[in-house]
Amino acid sequence: MPRKAAKFHLFMCLPFELRRMIWKFCLPGPRIVELDYPVRPKKPSCEFRRSTRFSSLPTIAFVCRESREIALREYIFSEQDPSIPHADFPARPRIRFRPAFDTLHLNWVEGDMDSYNSRAPDDLKNYIRCLIEKAKGDSATKTVPPLSITACHVGQDQGLTLDGVYPIECLDLLDRLADWPVLVCVEKVTFHLGDLEAFASGLFGKLAKEQIKCVDLSDIDTIRKYHWFWLRYGYNRDRQAAEFFSLFMNKRHQLPALAANWIETMKMQWVINIWLHARTKGCPDLPRKNEAFIPPHPGRVDADRQFVKYTLNTEHPWVQECLRKMPRFRPTILFRHCAPTCWVTGWFEWLRKRELFY
Repeated sequence: MPRKAAKFHLFMCLPFELRRMIWKFCLPGPRIVELDYPVRPKKPSCEFRRSTRFSSLPTIAFVCRESREIALREYIFSEQDPSIPHADFPARPRIRFRPAFDTLHLNWVEGDMDSYNSRAPDDLKNYIRCLIEKAKGDSATKTVPPLSITACHVGQDQGLTLDGVYPIECLDLLDRLADWPVLVCVEKVTFHLGDLEAFASGLFGKLAKEQIKCVDLSDIDTIRKYHWFWLRYGYNRDRQAAEFFSLFMNKRHQLPALAANWIETMKMQWVINIWLHARTKGCPDLPRKNEAFIPPHPGRVDADRQFVKYTLNTEHPWVQECLRKMPRFRPTILFRHCAPTCWVTGWFEWLRKRELFY
């Protein structure tokens, strides 16, 4: 179509209600908005346990006054919303997201960057819980936006090991998300490249503004597309991506089985967390350990405090009630598009020069 014919000069003659519907339709698709605290606030940070918050307004907000008004109405800002508590702690993040549409990614390291050094110890928990409720939006809507968290927050880091000694605080924040989709990022892969390469690939949205994508662990075809993308445009110093794709090529046929085993392990971790809380509170109807969990050697005294050798007794009514309250956990791979001038690449460049010098 010629460029002149592509313009619609009578757009401003349309009724305001119709123009508003058109602007709303032009808003980008669901984005993944990260909730974390960058190491250097003025620079992008993609350290393995932290990342930049891609929570700015969409591009359409800068077209005209009407489009900006629609964008500001659809996207809430955590600092300006009166229903979100403004807790007093150093690591309070400031994010902008679209409720009931965007996915909120909790990429948080508990106790890091003095985040819990506040006047009230529960400030951060209440703040995150309120953001989760905001991100859910109206439960009557047809779309159900998932929640995304990092694997280390749910005790599924470093080989999916169980931690049955202490309760996991992040799981406590999910107690109101029964049957709600929760994406758990078991691995994060970062690509340091320009916007043109990301735009040409089409893997990060139509305008390359969806810098974060979550792919199911069992979705081999989509992961293979990111692998081809990395082979063509990949940054030679993205060591994390190189290690991940090397592992992916060796174990890609085992991913569906690994995903199924991961979900069973997550069920075990969820019930263990509830059981530990109930034991601390002294609940009278709490089943004994050998009743809720099947020991490896029935009749023997086992000193396995971390439940590694135990299996879940799904026939017990108490266990069934716990599983009904559990969110729908889905293991995913998080792919992130980061700027080539990221401080991590600068750090790798310094290491390379240091090796050459010595």
